[in-house]
Amino acid sequence: MQNQETLMEKNLLTPTIVDWQALADALAPEKVPFKYQLLRCMKAMLTVVLSLFILISSYFLVQRLIFHDPHPTLFGYSFAHVVTGSMEPTIHVGDMIITERQDDYNEKDIVTYVDGTWSVTHRIIKITENEETHVKTYTTQGDANNTADESIKISSIRGKVIKVIAPIWQYLFIGVLALLFILTFIPTGAKPRGEEEDEEKNNPEEDENIQEV
Repeated sequence: MQNQETLMEKNLLTPTIVDWQALADALAPEKVPFKYQLLRCMKAMLTVVLSLFILISSYFLVQRLIFHDPHPTLFGYSFAHVVTGSMEPTIHVGDMIITERQDDYNEKDIVTYVDGTWSVTHRIIKITENEETHVKTYTTQGDANNTADESIKISSIRGKVIKVIAPIWQYLFIGVLALLFILTFIPTGAKPRGEEEDEEKNNPEEDENIQEV
């Protein structure tokens, strides 16, 4: 007992006092108003969407510039801008096309195929099947062209055109992306309620000044 009292006197052994309320406040979730929680969730979702868009765009960019693939696909899907009027009036110059890979293609389908270092989007006008090998060849032609293209095999076809997007919608999409990009950098501007209360407690002089006025 004497040894313990001596240590207590020398502050070498002190009793442990736990502030349970402070511990509970530290472990409790941040007290943030619901509207700011909603803003934070929306900001997180926007960040995920933009990140996915950047990753997908980077993949297509690398495939085209580094690996020189004129029409790369991702999970069977791809997109391209139309630079010629060979498919007028169905597809116009400046339109964006979205293609989807198919197991088989039919006559009148508009497909995109690779011809060397170029991708061509034309309509299938004839399908020929070899009776012995059962290998199909496809003959395509642009709607605005007078002559047909050379026959191709299914391995050259990258996909069927499933959607044509006019330039106005492309500009609108770019504008929305730019707006979302800006919104991700806007702070929510919310402080937890606990911090606001602490600031009020730490600055009592402001309250006194207000009362004096």
